[in-house]
Amino acid sequence: MNPHMLQRMIWGLVLVSAGTLFLLNQLGIIQVDVAYMFSTYWPCILIFYGLIGFVSQRNFHWGASIGSLMMCGVGTIFLLKNLNLTELSIGEMFKFLIPVALIFFGLQVIFKPSRKESPEWASIKKAKEEER
Repeated sequence: MNPHMLQRMIWGLVLVSAGTLFLLNQLGIIQVDVAYMFSTYWPCILIFYGLIGFVSQRNFHWGASIGSLMMCGVGTIFLLKNLNLTELSIGEMFKFLIPVALIFFGLQVIFKPSRKESPEWASIKKAKEEER
């Protein structure tokens, strides 16, 4: 699936869901505190963009995938702290994030796909030899 189409579909669903929540809140069916929701769940935006970046870049460039996973990790740290699911401070959690980043980087080095020769490489090489 085209990554832009996936992103459009997800953002469309987010807007429809937000509109539905606001409508139900205005009708008095549910009580929603928008400020609380945004201040608590804003790291989901980091996680979302990290996952989108990981899915779209993993076939092309693993370095960008590692960066996207790091963004997911940072978003997860902030979300865990906002939801009071951990007793660790943000600084203590970043102490764990650096070794995890090294592990991911090492895995990237191990499993990095080899450079594939472009089908045009032979013609480029031949043209350079003819130049000489």
